[in-house]
This record gives sequence, structure tokens and C-alpha cells, in this order.
Amino acid sequence: MTKEELFSQDLEEGNTPSGDSLYKIILLSARKRINAQLVNRALLAVVVVMGVYYFTGVNDLAVKGFTMQELSRELNSLTEENKDLTNTSLALKSFDNVNDRIKNLGMVAVGSNVDYVSAGASLVAKR
Repeated sequence: MTKEELFSQDLEEGNTPSGDSLYKIILLSARKRINAQLVNRALLAVVVVMGVYYFTGVNDLAVKGFTMQELSRELNSLTEENKDLTNTSLALKSFDNVNDRIKNLGMVAVGSNVDYVSAGASLVAKR
């Protein structure tokens, strides 16, 4: 019963609110206060949990963002290094560079008279 119902019941009966009905009214208001306090505490707990969850998510996104930036910088660095190594490889394979190294090593050009050694067809290992 609510406070109003208790008051109206006492007034209908022609009574002024008695000690019992005042006690019931105080008890009901105390119960409502307790229920309101429980609801407030539950809402506070939910807000705290959601806040922790939100800050954890924001922190995770920030860490991933910094990791992405670092990996992007590393990718750019490796791409530049790959370009430099490719250019160095192409320069070392160039015809002019190979000819200069051949002359420095004292190699002689092969003439048109190349003799090949051939083995006879009858030389086969048998058991």
C-alpha cells in the first residue's frame, strides 16, 4: 500500500492517522528509499563498468594506431632499401661493369677455335 492509500483508508474510516498507519507509512517510505538506493547503486555500478570498458577500448585503439604508424614507417624504409638494392644489383649486372671486372681479373676472350673433347660411344660401364 502507498502512503496515499493508507491516509485515504484512515480518513474513510473517520480516523486520524494512528501510530500504526504512521509506522506503515514510514516503513513504506524507507522501503522505497532502500529500493531507490539499490537502483542508484546498480546504475552507478553499470556506469563504472561501461566506463572501464570504454577506456579499455580507447586504449586498445590507440595502441593499434601507434603500431600501425610504426609498421607503416618500417614498410616505407624497407621499400626504399629494396629499391636501393635493386639498383645496386642492376648496376653490378650491367655489361660495362662485367667487362671492367673481366679486364681487371686478367681473363682472356675466347677465340673462335674451340675444341671439344668427345668420348666414344662404346665406353659404358657395365656390370
